[in-house]
Amino acid sequence: MPRRFERHKRTKWEWGLPARSGEVREAARADPDPSRRAPARKDTKSWCRGKEGREHVLHLVFIPDYLSRRAQVCEWASLWGIQGQEYGLTWACRHREECSSCGRVFREHYDLRREECPAYPGDAGQRAEVEAQVERDRERHAAWLVSPRWRRPVITGPQGYRRRREGK
Repeated sequence: MPRRFERHKRTKWEWGLPARSGEVREAARADPDPSRRAPARKDTKSWCRGKEGREHVLHLVFIPDYLSRRAQVCEWASLWGIQGQEYGLTWACRHREECSSCGRVFREHYDLRREECPAYPGDAGQRAEVEAQVERDRERHAAWLVSPRWRRPVITGPQGYRRRREGK
């Protein structure tokens, strides 16, 4: 009997044991009844409350935003656009799509198209107000960009951050 860890110091070839990969391959080829693939997992995501065959009943639900200062309705709004880097007119919807029986959320308000909102297209007068607000927001932003708080003052005169060398 070898010592405790001596067996791990040498390979199987040194011990005189042949590799088994060839034997395993031959046994798999000679098997008269090849194994079948394992069955796939059940798609329980499409089942309501995990009951097989029970479909979700989807409907739109209004979600009030308690943290926002905006009105608690779907309406036209003046919002900052990241791609265009300016203010623009957009439809602000607070609906989301969920199942009426289990409550699972399928699409949030940012995934819904504006045409799917029941309150769209909203009030024409409110839209005209927001278009004027967009122009005011753009002007305010342009004024902020050129304001002295945004731009750093120009540094003039000696800086004084380096010590002068001797002899120069």
